[in-house]
Amino acid sequence: MTRRTIPARRSVAVLFAISALLAACGEDNEVGDDALFDFDPEQAEALGGSTTVPTTAPVEGVEQTTTTVAQQTTTTVAQQTTTTVAAAEREVSEEVLVRDDGQDGQGQFTPNVVQIRAGGTIRFKNIGTQARTVVFESLGVRVGPIAPGSVEIFKPEFIGDFNYVDDTRPYAGGKVIVVE
Repeated sequence: MTRRTIPARRSVAVLFAISALLAACGEDNEVGDDALFDFDPEQAEALGGSTTVPTTAPVEGVEQTTTTVAQQTTTTVAQQTTTTVAAAEREVSEEVLVRDDGQDGQGQFTPNVVQIRAGGTIRFKNIGTQARTVVFESLGVRVGPIAPGSVEIFKPEFIGDFNYVDDTRPYAGGKVIVVE
């Protein structure tokens, strides 16, 4: 029977690893300290986080909370959930991004031609740095001004093709096609 021995360098490394593991498991370790999770709910929401708070005085045996994430509010009562979405974020037929000139190498309106069914809606979302107003001259309609980072909803009332321009950049425009 051959007996194998561990070289001195390896045994020192093994002893060091074991002592480091034991030190990490000591009583003074901060793992599990709830204070590490303290945060400002307003800062969390500003960064896209969420906060959960009771909405009314709790009813005995019924849990009720409201959670808000990126302008979307969810209320949970006794395992039934209702979600309320900000008006500008509701379902739309098409979304048109409004950009500054040359931004992202894209056109001022993307897409610049959209087709929707009658009764549909278009969300104009300004991802640029200046307020913009979308003007449908043939309809006598102005959508906006749309502040940077904001959205405006447009719901055409007629079937047809409708050209639009940016009131500050008459060369920047597009078309909405409304079909039955």
